[in-house]
Amino acid sequence: WYQRRVRARTDFYKALGWISAHDRYVQLCLIRLAAQGKMTKHLPFSDVFFKTDVKSNFMNVQEKGKEIVSQFDSEKLQSYQNLVDGINTYLDSQPRPIEFVLLNYYPEPWVVTDIAANSFFLAYAGLNDVSLTTEKMLVEMLTETNVDVEMLKTTFSPHLDGIDDELIDIYKSLKNIRPLGDQDTSDLPKMTNSNNWVVSGTLSESGL
Repeated sequence: WYQRRVRARTDFYKALGWISAHDRYVQLCLIRLAAQGKMTKHLPFSDVFFKTDVKSNFMNVQEKGKEIVSQFDSEKLQSYQNLVDGINTYLDSQPRPIEFVLLNYYPEPWVVTDIAANSFFLAYAGLNDVSLTTEKMLVEMLTETNVDVEMLKTTFSPHLDGIDDELIDIYKSLKNIRPLGDQDTSDLPKMTNSNNWVVSGTLSESGL
């Protein structure tokens, strides 16, 4: 455990960068490699890394990051710079983690564009993942015997406006339906965290 005293707004962003690097050194750098489309350059080759690099370069993530930064006002740009300074301060003061030593990978200093590009890349992968999950959920719900189709139509209007009994019967006859979303993001990093709690239904009032 550690404590860091924050005396001003500038200190806050630097502290946030330092703490993020302290807690997520390897994760931060791996996500940046994914957003840069350089995973296969610095990590052992795999189909997942190759697909990630192709996706990142196809989406031109680095240029998107530069475009985002170009729209910052001076105050926001300085906040991002302070965040980056905090990350670099930690990286400069610590030895490389064993994972990077074994891979002979030396992370380069962070710049503001890295933060913007990472955010863009994670947002795309995360939102697409939600889309894929929602599509799968809807198909499964529509094929249930007692589902209220009209309620689903109202809830997800206008996306289910064309659903009728004939189409539902077709869904029921199919197996292994693939969602229509971008399948290439299934292995990409997601904007999720490890701070979620799972509570047994026996410990809650609702029982859920």
